[in-house]
This record gives sequence, structure tokens and C-alpha cells, in this order.
Amino acid sequence: MLALKIILAKHLIVYRETMLAHKMLLAEYVMVPHETMQAQKIILAEHLMVPQQTKLAQTKILAKHIMVLRETMLTQKIVLAEHSMLPQKTMLAQKIILVEQLMVPQETMLTQKIILARH
Repeated sequence: MLALKIILAKHLIVYRETMLAHKMLLAEYVMVPHETMQAQKIILAEHLMVPQQTKLAQTKILAKHIMVLRETMLTQKIVLAEHSMLPQKTMLAQKIILVEQLMVPQETMLTQKIILARH
């Protein structure tokens, strides 16, 4: 009986160790997917960051693009303003010339009146 108990005890110890070993293996097995999941989460996070960084880069490029467009628009407006100023300047110049032309007959008339008065 004692021998049987010893054999049985050894058997139980082996069984317990086996179970313990199984539990450890199982725990490692559970840890591997856990670590894999963790790694996948990190990869996923990096993956999610890439579009964000790409979006950020695209936003920066777009912002630069918009700025260039704004600057171009501004330049176009300045050019347009200068362009629209030209007729005004031309008109002004024409008015000055016209006034000078109108003044000439007046001066001529004044000169004629002075000449007439002297006579």
C-alpha cells in the first residue's frame, strides 16, 4: 500500500508538474498572441500615424499651395489695379493736355485783347 501510495504520489506530482508545465505553456501561448496583438497594435498605430503624417504633409503642401495661389491672386490684383490705373492716368494726362489746350486759346485771346487794347 505504501509503495502504491508512493507511486500514486509520484504520479500525482508528475501530473501536477505536467499540468503546471501545461499551464506555463498555455500562459506562454496566451502571451504570444498577446504580444503579437501588442505588436499589431503598435504597427496599427504606426499605420494610423502614417496617414495622419501624410495628411499633415498634404495639409502643409495644400497650405503652401493656397498661399502661392493667394500670393498669385494678390499679384494679379496688383497687376489688375495697375492696369486699371493706366486708363485713369491716361485720362488724367489727357485732361491735363486738354486743359493746357484750352488755356492756349485763352492765353491767345488774352494776348489778342492786350494787343487790341494797345492798338
